[in-house]
Amino acid sequence: MRYPSVRHLEFPRRRMVMKLQREFLQKRRLALEAYLQKLLLLPEVCRSRDLRSFLSQRAIIPRDEAPRDGETKDLVTRIYNSVADGMDDFLGNFGVLDQLSTAGQNLISAATSQQASTITDSGLATEDAVTAAEAEAELNAFEDRELEPFIKPICDLFLEAFELNRGNNWLRGRAVVVVLHQLLGGTIERKVREGARSLAQDESLLRYISVVKESLWPGGLLRENRIRTTSERLKSRTEASLVLATLIPDMAGNVVGRTNAQGAARRIFATLNNRRLNTHLMYTILDEIVLVLFGGGETGRMR
Repeated sequence: MRYPSVRHLEFPRRRMVMKLQREFLQKRRLALEAYLQKLLLLPEVCRSRDLRSFLSQRAIIPRDEAPRDGETKDLVTRIYNSVADGMDDFLGNFGVLDQLSTAGQNLISAATSQQASTITDSGLATEDAVTAAEAEAELNAFEDRELEPFIKPICDLFLEAFELNRGNNWLRGRAVVVVLHQLLGGTIERKVREGARSLAQDESLLRYISVVKESLWPGGLLRENRIRTTSERLKSRTEASLVLATLIPDMAGNVVGRTNAQGAARRIFATLNNRRLNTHLMYTILDEIVLVLFGGGETGRMR
């Protein structure tokens, strides 16, 4: 057995039914969620490529081989798609079913590809080993109660935005970190540091200065201070809302469910358009900049 620690977990047994009933499917869904919760508590499973294939939007295969056309169009895939579509029509929009519809195809595609389990590229193997070590260190830091881990505020923000902090939700604890690893394509701390490093590069700074200069002095002349009309503000607001409503469900809908992703898009849009919150945020940032530049010393923060 590839993962011996999975033996003691009880996978929901199959049952023969003559007719699909909502109560049966609801119990089945809860049992699968409980199984996934226990599965994500196992470190060796969290580090495996099989779990990454399960959570990914596409099958993880060696880099030197491109996916062949129609490789996921086998009989098993067609049967799975028909069953998943039927359950969606019967139950409505459940976040877990959204996840399983795509994840099932990934597992089937990874299983039918023989080279998914035999990686010959030593560079890829080394990179996977480093990534696995970083992921395990981040998971351990998340569970350390004595220290405040770097990723804890990010996980809390993710849970709050997508309303995943409810008591009956299966995505919690280590599972949140694993899902964020998949969404970001790497460990959270590495992605944050890479993003901060790219923002501080010379090319990025020059681009920011050029954008500010072009915004304030277009063509070398000071921009006229023209107040936007109500229709222009409404148009900008509508366009921004449509962008968020399309982008967030497309990025995270397969993991958290389209319903939660759509709610997160509305919530983020309302937060970003709250004038009082924006004012408070700008003053807080200005406060921190002044504190860093001029220092507070032993006197602490001045309010």
